Amino acid sequence: MTGRAKRKLKSIQEPGKREAKKARCDDVKATPPSAVSPQQREETLQLCKLHMPEDLYHFWDLCKELCPENPCGALKDTLGLQLVGPFDILAGAHRNCKNPSPNFHLHWRYFYDPPEFQTILRGSEESQHHIGYYRDIPDSLPAFVGENEAKSGCTITQMGDNVFAAVLIFLMRKKNKKGSQKTGDLKILEAKLRERSETLNLSLEQKTKEMKQRDKKLLSKRSARPSPTPGMTRSASERSNPSRRSSRLFSLPMTSVTTAWAMSSEWTSSPLGPITSTRW
Repeated sequence: MTGRAKRKLKSIQEPGKREAKKARCDDVKATPPSAVSPQQREETLQLCKLHMPEDLYHFWDLCKELCPENPCGALKDTLGLQLVGPFDILAGAHRNCKNPSPNFHLHWRYFYDPPEFQTILRGSEESQHHIGYYRDIPDSLPAFVGENEAKSGCTITQMGDNVFAAVLIFLMRKKNKKGSQKTGDLKILEAKLRERSETLNLSLEQKTKEMKQRDKKLLSKRSARPSPTPGMTRSASERSNPSRRSSRLFSLPMTSVTTAWAMSSEWTSSPLGPITSTRW
């Protein structure tokens, strides 16, 4: 009789423990809101037609703290990275554009970039290095952050699931290079990135658990084609039929609505580098 009472008492207490544990987990995963105003968020959504993850707005806040006069150039001297794409909208650069109706879908889109890829950071002009969000479905949040060097080929390398992780990975790579200058500045920036990521509960892993689960759903990987040499233009068949653009290495999970990313003239870009008319 006593044993039954104990078991019954234990079963009564267990749901409460589970609820408390679940509440603690929710508190850990909660991310505080960014200081970016709702008006700026709505403007970015209306112009890009894409939902932006919260880490983009938090990264904008950090860059404003690093360089209030020019947040888009906050990482230029240290890492050689320039904030572009949706950051241009947050900075209000589109209001001073010569073109009254710029095409935001082509803004900083490189030759090998698939429609799923949206550039947010620009690196070396020589290698056409750029970092951006990769989405499987247009109306969903990015699946991961990737990088590509258009001069070298079409491969998109995964760099975590948020911009903080991507920039930190890029920083560590630069820091580990022999003869790297500005080591002190890199250490200061590294500390700020780690501290802010910990505050926001953002993962700094290059491949998170969700990204590994996504990889298991991949249908195929398209083979790469050599990058165009300077002065090379697209063939007549590629110009007449955008769907015959050069092959790119990108993967789609089985659950993706790939038809939503149908190729059109709106998504095609210049043979070498981004569309020059959209450089604000």
